[in-house]
Amino acid sequence: MSLCIKSRSIVSTRLVRAIRATASVFLAFALVWPACSAAQNDAAEPSLKQVFDKNAADGEDVTQPESTGQSPPTPVVELGRESPRSSIVGFQSAARDGDYERAAEYLDFRGLTGSGKSLDPTEYARRLKIVLDRALWIDITLLSDDPKGHADDDLPSNRDYVGSIKLGDRKIDILLQRVRSDSGTFAWKFSSATVRHILELHAAYGYGPVGERLTRILPDYQIFGLQLWQWAMLLGLLVVSYFVAFVPTWIIGRLVRRSSLALAPPLVTFVTRPARLVAAVILTRSWIDVIHPSVTARAIMRGQTLLIIAVTWATIHFIKLVQEYWRGHLSGTGRAHAIVLLRPAATAAKVIVLFVAVLVWLDNIGFEVTTLLTGLGIGGIAIALAAQKSIENLIGAITLFVASPVRVGEKWTPKLGPPLK
Repeated sequence: MSLCIKSRSIVSTRLVRAIRATASVFLAFALVWPACSAAQNDAAEPSLKQVFDKNAADGEDVTQPESTGQSPPTPVVELGRESPRSSIVGFQSAARDGDYERAAEYLDFRGLTGSGKSLDPTEYARRLKIVLDRALWIDITLLSDDPKGHADDDLPSNRDYVGSIKLGDRKIDILLQRVRSDSGTFAWKFSSATVRHILELHAAYGYGPVGERLTRILPDYQIFGLQLWQWAMLLGLLVVSYFVAFVPTWIIGRLVRRSSLALAPPLVTFVTRPARLVAAVILTRSWIDVIHPSVTARAIMRGQTLLIIAVTWATIHFIKLVQEYWRGHLSGTGRAHAIVLLRPAATAAKVIVLFVAVLVWLDNIGFEVTTLLTGLGIGGIAIALAAQKSIENLIGAITLFVASPVRVGEKWTPKLGPPLK
């Protein structure tokens, strides 16, 4: 009997150590992983703040060139191809509305040869829209609104640079070209060199066979940079990730529940709720390329909003675990009166965790938090200097509570010295 109890005690001790080590590694990985993944992202991709700023800018009227007293030909005005900026805006507007016949008017097809001529122009426009959505962030404000384009970009006067897309070990420049129409008017279009690369770029950045099939079945409508079929696949990924995370966390929860640990109930809650959610979110993030997200969707995901919420929830639960552990430890060592300090300490720790989570989220979505942190640091130093005595008294009180040199109910007999003469 005693041997059985001893064995169970040894198993419980090892289980506690294993859970502590696993929780520490798990939380450290969850906290550090977003920063590492952000560092690996292409620096040219936008932040969430830039996406919102671009959407606000797209809602404004595109700057038009000054009038020369003569009305330009109607086709150029209607399509908005009189400058590089208006041409890009016009193409994006037509493609976003699903009007690929109109979007094809912004492409220069003169350089196509061989089998490339057999593909319908609207299909070129559709595939170019997919490539730009997935692989290139276009800052409209950097494009010229001059009918002559940029004059200082080291390109021929009839070409303007939009951006570049990586294709294998090389980069494909996306260019606009000023083309003269049969009527003698000029219009900015995607250059013939760019059009020749559309099929190659689409093969690398397209939706794949499944995505292409779903795109033609479901309506061509985007929400936060994702098509309807991508939202359906994302929901499926979340369900699969949850069940993958469910199995190991359920097993760990069962083992903890069967043990004789005093902290078994809160440990089970920690493993089967916040830890499971963090694992599911990390798995979903690792598989996200399956749905071929757009640049806008990746910018939203780079905010790590769901992961930060999950990690914050897990960290707050971990603080509760530590609080329960110290409650039992203080009670077992005869310092139950110090338990009163655990609640304010845990509350302070939770506030710090929430504050750090908000700062990390703001930094991820593109806000500059350096200035805020500098101001808080200076303010903290000023407060610490001004309240030096108060802080000293507070630390002294906490020390007395924890050390307990004198306890309630103890008798103290003063040692008197020799009488004064």
